[in-house]
Amino acid sequence: MTGVSDERGCIRRALILMMVSDGHVDPDELATVLRVYEKVTGHALDEADVRAQAQRVLDAGEQLGDCGDLGEGLDEAAKLHVLSAAFAVAAADGFVVEEEDELLGRLAKDLGLSTETYRGAIDRLLAGGSLLA
Repeated sequence: MTGVSDERGCIRRALILMMVSDGHVDPDELATVLRVYEKVTGHALDEADVRAQAQRVLDAGEQLGDCGDLGEGLDEAAKLHVLSAAFAVAAADGFVVEEEDELLGRLAKDLGLSTETYRGAIDRLLAGGSLLA
C-alpha cells in the first residue's frame, strides 16, 4: 500500500491525541507516533514539532478537530492501517486505558468503520494479531 494522505493533518492529530489521552507524553508512545506516522503516510514527523503539538493539546485540550470525514477516499485496508497505527500508539506503554479506547472508537467512527468492524479489529489487535494483509 502506498502512503495514506494526511494533507489536513488529521492522522497526525489523531496519533498525538492518542499519545496524550492519558494526560502525559510517554516516551514509548512518542517514538511510536513518529514510527507509525511515517509507516502509514510515507512522511517523517519532526520530534520537536510533535512534542510542541502534544503540549498544546495538553495545555488547551485540543480535540481531533474537523476530521469527521477522515476516511474519505480511503479503502477499508487503509482505514484499518490508520486504526492499527493509533492502536500501536495507545498500546506502546504496555496497556490501553479507557480514554484511549474511547478515542480509538471515535477515530474508527471518523474513519467510517462500523462498530462491529472496530470491535473485531481491536479484539484482533489485543490478541496480538495484525490488521494488515
